[in-house]
Amino acid sequence: MVKRVLVIYASRTGTTAEVAAEIGKAWAARGWAVDVRPAKDDPPLADYQAVVIGSAIRMGRWLTEAVDYVRRHASALGRLPVAVFTVHALNTGDDPPSRAYREAYLDELRPLRQPRVEAFFPGQIAPARLCLFERLTLRVDQSARPKDLRDWGKIQGWAHTSLA
Repeated sequence: MVKRVLVIYASRTGTTAEVAAEIGKAWAARGWAVDVRPAKDDPPLADYQAVVIGSAIRMGRWLTEAVDYVRRHASALGRLPVAVFTVHALNTGDDPPSRAYREAYLDELRPLRQPRVEAFFPGQIAPARLCLFERLTLRVDQSARPKDLRDWGKIQGWAHTSLA
């Protein structure tokens, strides 16, 4: 019997959706049947042997639809191995303040479901994909200039080893 993994994501600009798709490809390369679905579709957990959940960060928090998904399915998630990933464009350093800010991204999630594995991936700032408010913020915040910080090798490597 082929094992099945569900990769769930919440994304505003598509960057996290692209990361989720890459994670799904890595799991498929390991021989798993993979479904990659947005959290807002509320996919059921029946018939899966593992779950990977990811979210973009907005205002220092996971997106609401991802947290709400975990809240709604906390009981079922408690019976499955769960890995989580966060895609963010700030706090990418290895210094203690950056690490502390990254860890805090999951503060709302951890009481609902303690993941077995966590990963934090730098994302992409693409002004064309942002709303007007976010584009205006980019004009003020010089550190948040357009850039793609995604490390596809690191993402694939994590997917190959997460929940192994």
